[in-house]
Amino acid sequence: MSALLTSIAIKRHVLTLLGSPVVCVELTDEQLDICIDKALEIYGDNRPLFKKASLSVVSTQAAYVLTTYGRGLIDVMYEDPLLITAELSELDLWRYNQFNTLSTDPGDYYMAKMWRNEVKRAVGSDFDWDYDPNTHTLYVSGLPSSASQVTYVYAESPTLTTVPEADDGYIREGALAMAKLILGRIRNKFRGIPGAESTIEMDGADLIAEGTAEWDTLEEELVNKSGSRVPPIRG
Repeated sequence: MSALLTSIAIKRHVLTLLGSPVVCVELTDEQLDICIDKALEIYGDNRPLFKKASLSVVSTQAAYVLTTYGRGLIDVMYEDPLLITAELSELDLWRYNQFNTLSTDPGDYYMAKMWRNEVKRAVGSDFDWDYDPNTHTLYVSGLPSSASQVTYVYAESPTLTTVPEADDGYIREGALAMAKLILGRIRNKFRGIPGAESTIEMDGADLIAEGTAEWDTLEEELVNKSGSRVPPIRG
């Protein structure tokens, strides 16, 4: 958790780069909060927090109402890999277990999931699941009688306190890009303001162009770094 990534610090950063305090037209505190929220939203769409929770299951019960689910489920697996790894080599077992070490990087998730799928195909052991986001219900079928625990993976939106310090720049620059878009629209309403000798032209159009370009670049960088957007949430 970064000690420097706070709402107040980001607002000061954005206003300073926009020319505060010499400009006449500035954003309100509420509008800056929106900019920060939008930056967190685009960041979370590409680099969500992956978390896991355990669930006790029995082969005679198909539906389970979840109390912890975040934005929705991404995957469900056996909690005890020994249930399906009797025929695996030591290397394959190590690769399988890496799936249980979740990170915030979707690329790591996909790599671990690929190995887990290979393992399941090798030993012919798997079960089906589905998720209803309206009732937060997990449906499972095909559980072996020996399975008593499963682990499900769910996505959670990051907050300012959970964004890794190395990714602070994404939030700062995202908030700045969105601020330029909003401020550009505001200044476009005025076009020009009376000056001592002539009308002072506002830079609304330039701010909108800059904000749009910076926002698109930020999104492209996040997608390239993550390898993909959030894995599809089943439901």
